[in-house]
Amino acid sequence: MIVKIIALAIQLNAILILSTSAQLIVDGKSEYTIYSSPAATETERYAAQELQQYLHEISGVQLPITQEPQPKTIYVGFQGAPKALSNGLTPTEFGKEEYIIREQNGALLIAGGEPRGTLYGTIGFLQDHLGCRWYSKDVITTPKQTTISIKGLNDRQAPAFEYREPWYREAYDTEFALHNRLNPSGVPLPMSKGGSFIMYPFVHTFNNLVPIEQYHEENPEYFALVDGVRTDKHFGGQLCLTNPDVLRIATETVMQWIKDHPEADVFSIDQNDGFGFCECEPCAAIDKSEGSQSGTVLHFVNQIADVVAKKHPDIQLQTLAYVYSEVPPKTMKPRPNVTIRMCHYDYCNAHAIGQCPDHQRFVTRLEGWSAITDSITIWDYYTDFRHYLIPYPNFESMINHPRFYAERNCTGLFAQGSNVRQQGGGEFSALRAWVFAQLMWNPHQDGWALVHEFVDAVYGPSAPYIRDYIALAHNAVKGEENLFRIFTDPTTMKFLTPEFIHASEALFIKAEAAAQNNPDLLKRVELAHLPIHYARLYFYTVGGTSYLSKEEMPKVLDSFMRITAEHKIKQLAERGGPTVIADFTQKVKEAPEFVTDWWIVGPFGNKDRIGFDHVYLPEQRFEPDRFFEGIDYELISWRPYKNERTGYIDFAALIQPNEEAVAYAYRRFDLEEAAEIEIGLGSNDGFKLWLNGNIILSKKTSRVAEPNQELITLPMRKGPNEVLIKIEQLGGGWGFYFTKR
Repeated sequence: MIVKIIALAIQLNAILILSTSAQLIVDGKSEYTIYSSPAATETERYAAQELQQYLHEISGVQLPITQEPQPKTIYVGFQGAPKALSNGLTPTEFGKEEYIIREQNGALLIAGGEPRGTLYGTIGFLQDHLGCRWYSKDVITTPKQTTISIKGLNDRQAPAFEYREPWYREAYDTEFALHNRLNPSGVPLPMSKGGSFIMYPFVHTFNNLVPIEQYHEENPEYFALVDGVRTDKHFGGQLCLTNPDVLRIATETVMQWIKDHPEADVFSIDQNDGFGFCECEPCAAIDKSEGSQSGTVLHFVNQIADVVAKKHPDIQLQTLAYVYSEVPPKTMKPRPNVTIRMCHYDYCNAHAIGQCPDHQRFVTRLEGWSAITDSITIWDYYTDFRHYLIPYPNFESMINHPRFYAERNCTGLFAQGSNVRQQGGGEFSALRAWVFAQLMWNPHQDGWALVHEFVDAVYGPSAPYIRDYIALAHNAVKGEENLFRIFTDPTTMKFLTPEFIHASEALFIKAEAAAQNNPDLLKRVELAHLPIHYARLYFYTVGGTSYLSKEEMPKVLDSFMRITAEHKIKQLAERGGPTVIADFTQKVKEAPEFVTDWWIVGPFGNKDRIGFDHVYLPEQRFEPDRFFEGIDYELISWRPYKNERTGYIDFAALIQPNEEAVAYAYRRFDLEEAAEIEIGLGSNDGFKLWLNGNIILSKKTSRVAEPNQELITLPMRKGPNEVLIKIEQLGGGWGFYFTKR
């Protein structure tokens, strides 16, 4: 046994002697220098400095940067590197961010294409081979190693996507974006650090092409004809895409953009946000022929692309396949210099593509576009735009979609998440920014392993509880019935039960206790806890006392206000309801009493909204034992209902079918004395309200229900008072709030 140990020791020592020529640092010492050519670009010089800095942080050794090759050298960039080391490769054989890391005879080459290849090769060496991590601007790990071997390194990489941008405020920190090999257009990296993939303008550019403020008054025919009216800026302001003057002006504008912005990689010719496409006869004819409004869009863009190609053959244009233009055309094809920016808009976020049928429509459309072009970039959505801070367990989408898109040869990915303005702080936004950055570079990594790595590194002793929370949330949304989208109201998110919220609260209490001795860690854990505070407070504002009692509310609200103030979070939504913290906290403080026990009956027909004004039998008198003829001749009757969770009377969850229908709710109020009672009503969608058989208010509308959308004073008499409410359903949510103020 002793002989074997000695023999093994001799063998290991021999290996060490043979490989010392490929050891960059040995026991905290090094003979290597970093070579940066006198002709190196500014980005390559910066790469050499980054390599020097982090090698020093890892090993304590500071390698000198020279402009003369030494016997033992790290070559940063192709210039000056021996041909044997570069194997004859040149930057022109590499993509803009592609690189090679190669060791030969003890020399090391880190080099790539221009402008970012060499820099991202340096980052790749530090991350993939030395274990450096840039999890966030506050959490960076550099492993300590006194000996670093480079023997046998031969690593050539290119990103899966030409364009990579996670839309989180945390991802726009320059150092974070750089060290995670992103190239965001929204907040570009400075040219001294390699620059970014630049789109000009960024999106929704019809008004940039033909400004409505400039042309509408004298030339309304330039703009979309919708329901017989030429639209203005208040109704989307889309263009009439078959108008020859619109084409001329737009083409001239694009040519000027190209002249003024030589830094841009692509120029956007995009429909404005929302609907409002042109219905004039020439536009409608093209769209009918092509089976989609993408027909007129692509017809318009292709004509501009033909002009651009003649003068600027290397310039690329792009246009959206979004909302009304998502369906690909039947016969038309994009020109070779046109990229399609396809939007995975308003589909299920709880489950990844392939995990539930809600995505199939998008998959079919993506296949249709892929059949006519090989230049497709993706705009995907990963947040609730009305509630940036709500728990939103869409981890399956986050970790699987980049691979899905890469396998279908999509060339770019914009992941639109909770880009909370100023400082960030959306639900797990730092985690999501980092995981997306890794998967956008290499989507074939284990996404869950990346999530767990981030949690362990960033949350330390609190990590087990954070991991348990993520598992709890992920498991809670399994099953197709747990679908939620980008504008889903929390009251309709089935996983957000009181039981889930209370279990989550218990885990975060333990996580905060584990962080008590580390103020920086505690601050990060409290930020992760914030969505649970928000959920409890939100449900409190809609009558959810099972989530948060009136007695508990002040303490939770104080924590919420303190954490948002510490992290400088001011925005909690892009649109819908309160979008700023101050308005939300005021809403919590003023939360009214909700009336949640009603008699309900439905559905009755509402085809083409005729049911809104049709007098169904429940409008005549309340007869709890009577049967009525509902949709499809089904016999229905009144039934008592009380919502134990929230103040929302959710017809969509109670009544089937729940599309193009109306339903009724009835309640009796008994007063000891006559009084003027102020009530609040919120509805999804239109409503009618009767008091004691008299119509009080009628509103034909389409909206998401919020408490107190209508404030009404009801003149109630002494004794019994009968309130009847009729709510119509136009699709999506269906129900109402009723509050006493």
